[in-house]
Amino acid sequence: MTGPQKIGFWSNLKAVNIGKQRQLLKEGRKYRVIKNFTDYDGTKHNIGEIWTFLAYSFNSYDNGVQWFITFDDIQEWSIPLWLDDKQQKEVDCYPETYIEVYD
Repeated sequence: MTGPQKIGFWSNLKAVNIGKQRQLLKEGRKYRVIKNFTDYDGTKHNIGEIWTFLAYSFNSYDNGVQWFITFDDIQEWSIPLWLDDKQQKEVDCYPETYIEVYD
């Protein structure tokens, strides 16, 4: 996980490879981790971790995706997932296995 940065540092970038919704993930919605996973940087995201989704970016050169999230509505973080890694690809393709909407 990379960060923190001021809100909008990544999530407000304008490019064709950036979006505000990806599968289950929707901008402004809170999520809770329900199955442990490790991102590309080696950060462990454990059951119970709660954050708000801001945006995502896809990098075809690296075959990776980054989820931009916030814990506090002040700073944002990047969760990188390398899609050549089986578990990380599963996290991105089937997020409902790893996270749930948290109200």
